[in-house]
Amino acid sequence: MGAAWCSPYLEKQNAELKSQLAEALQQNPELEKLREEHVNLTARLQAASEQVGTLQSQLAEMEKLREKLQAPTEEAKQAETLKANLAEMEKLREERTNLDSRLRASTEQVKTLETQLAEALQPNPELEKLRKAVF
Repeated sequence: MGAAWCSPYLEKQNAELKSQLAEALQQNPELEKLREEHVNLTARLQAASEQVGTLQSQLAEMEKLREKLQAPTEEAKQAETLKANLAEMEKLREERTNLDSRLRASTEQVKTLETQLAEALQPNPELEKLRKAVF
C-alpha cells in the first residue's frame, strides 16, 4: 500500500539516507589508523621510559662508584660511559616528551572520532519516518 503512492522525491531521499547510513556503519579507517598509532606510541613511550629509568639507575650507580674509586684509569672509563649515558638519557627524555605530546594529540583525535562515529550511528528520525511510510 505505502510503496505504490511514494513520490520520486521520497524514494530518492530514502535511497540517500540508506546510503548515508551504510557509510556511517562502515569502520572508519582513520579511527583505526589513529588507534594503531596510539598503541604504537604508547609502546614506544613505555620503552623510552624504561630506558630512561635504566639510564638514571646507571647514572646513580656510576656516581657512587666514582666517589668510592680513586683509581684514575677506572674513574676515567666510568666518566666516559657516564657522559655517553647522559647524552643518551637527554635524547630519550626529549623523545619521551615528543611522544607524550603526540600521544595526547592522538588520544584526543581518537576520542573525537569515536564521538563522531557514535553520533553518525545514532538512529535518524527522518529515515525512520520514511521507512514507516514506505513499509
